Amino acid sequence: MEKREMTAVFVCSPFRPSSKEPAVAKDQLASNINRAVMACKLLIRLGHLPLAPHLYFPRFLDDTIASEREDGIQMGLLWLKQADEVWVFGSEITEGMSREIAEAKALNKPVRMMPEPCKLVMELLAAMQERTQRQADMPTKEGCAETEQEERGS
Repeated sequence: MEKREMTAVFVCSPFRPSSKEPAVAKDQLASNINRAVMACKLLIRLGHLPLAPHLYFPRFLDDTIASEREDGIQMGLLWLKQADEVWVFGSEITEGMSREIAEAKALNKPVRMMPEPCKLVMELLAAMQERTQRQADMPTKEGCAETEQEERGS
C-alpha cells in the first residue's frame, strides 16, 4: 500500500448480542463481528483507515462485565475523537452505538448512515457494472468518425 494521507473512519456497528438465549447470542455475536470486519475491509479498499474499537478492546476486556464494557466504550470514544468521520453500518442502532453517534455529533464529526457492508459492496458492484455497460454502449471516437464518413457519403 502506498503512503498517503488517509481519512480515519470510526466504524459504528453492533457488537453485543441482543438475545439472552446462549445459542442465538453466540450466532449474533459472530454476525456482529463479521459485519465489523467486512466494514473494515471495505474501508481499507476505499483507501480509508478503519477504527473499530469493538474489534480490538474485547480481545482483553470482557464485554459481559459492566465495568470492563464501560472501560471499552470510554476508550472507544477516545478513538472516535481521533476519527475524521463516523460510518454507521446497518439499520440496528444499539445503546452503545447511540452513545458513539451522540459523541460524534457533539464533536461535529460527519456521521454517515450506511447499509450493511455486504449490501454496500453489492450496490457498489452493481453501480460499477452499470457504469461499465454504459461506457461499452457509447460509440468510440473511431466509430463516430466512421459514422460521419458514411453520412457524408464518402
